Amino acid sequence: MSNPARVALVVRPGENPQPFVDAIAHGAGESVVIESDTELPSDVGGLMVAGEAGFLSSDSLPVALAQAIDAGFPVLGIGWGMHALNIALGGEHPIAV
Repeated sequence: MSNPARVALVVRPGENPQPFVDAIAHGAGESVVIESDTELPSDVGGLMVAGEAGFLSSDSLPVALAQAIDAGFPVLGIGWGMHALNIALGGEHPIAV
C-alpha cells in the first residue's frame, strides 16, 4: 500500500478547516493545515486553498500560494481559494453584481 498524498491546506483566516481536511481524507490524502502567512512545507505534493467566503480586497494572498505557483506545484482553489488563485495569477478581485 502506498503512502497517502500530503496536501498543504490553507483556509481563509477565521474559517474552520475541518470540512476541507475531511475532503482530503476522503480522497485518501493527508492534510497539513498551515496558516495564511506560513511557507509551503517541503514535504507536501500539492496545495489546497479554500474557504466559504469571498476574497475581499483587504485579504492577503497566502504565502504558500505564491511559492506553490513559482515551484509548479499542483494547486486547487475552492471558493475563497479560487479567488485567491485568480488574483495570484494576475486576475481582478471579484465584482459584486
